[in-house]
Amino acid sequence: MGRNEHRLDTSVISALTLGRTWTGRHANGVPFVRQADEHGSFAYRSATTIFSGTVQVEGDMLCQLYEGALMGRKNCSHIYRNPNGTREGNDEYVFVSVDALMYLSVKP
Repeated sequence: MGRNEHRLDTSVISALTLGRTWTGRHANGVPFVRQADEHGSFAYRSATTIFSGTVQVEGDMLCQLYEGALMGRKNCSHIYRNPNGTREGNDEYVFVSVDALMYLSVKP
């Protein structure tokens, strides 16, 4: 994982993020759901956390901004295709963030 040939580009990240729902799990096994509208507002929910914020694509990275985390700074991270992932396993993609490693699939 994390190989350059699996890293998503700007257009794919936008298509998988805006107006979409992510379902998956963190590397520690905690499941999550994240929904984003077409304008970049999102809501995130897991067994231990609920928060909302905004997302935007910058270069080949997904940038998230939400109050109360990283002192208000954007968290920009790459997303990779998981060559061994499946939609049924909710692990088609890997989001590598400064604060989490998440395996996910995308729902329309």
